[in-house]
Amino acid sequence: GGVSLRSRPATLLINDGPGLPSCYLDPLATRISEKVGRTVYLYDQLGCGLSPSDEEGDSSSMLEDRLQMDLCIGDLKDVLSFLCEELGERGVHLAGHGFGGVVLMEAVVRKGLWSKSTADKAGDLASAS
Repeated sequence: GGVSLRSRPATLLINDGPGLPSCYLDPLATRISEKVGRTVYLYDQLGCGLSPSDEEGDSSSMLEDRLQMDLCIGDLKDVLSFLCEELGERGVHLAGHGFGGVVLMEAVVRKGLWSKSTADKAGDLASAS
């Protein structure tokens, strides 16, 4: 018999952005799902695709850029919590493309997304430019 999709960790693909919706990752998501046998979720960063946008507009100051990054990281953590707690995913492998990889690495390195307590839930990490 085959292996059920739930027996393998899911994959969360984090899009390049900001401003580029995740739909360009559909072919990769399909390939991972069909060839590797994983459930794949596409993540739209804040302000693009199906994610809500920042009502305050764009800003170029470093402090506001840092606050925007903090919002992106907080949103990513919320999405991971939802996948694990509400959808019952036992683990989620993360793959970030372009700016999505930057958000992923910032979350890991500076905000403790990948820690001993979360390692079992978060799964593997990958970043591509």
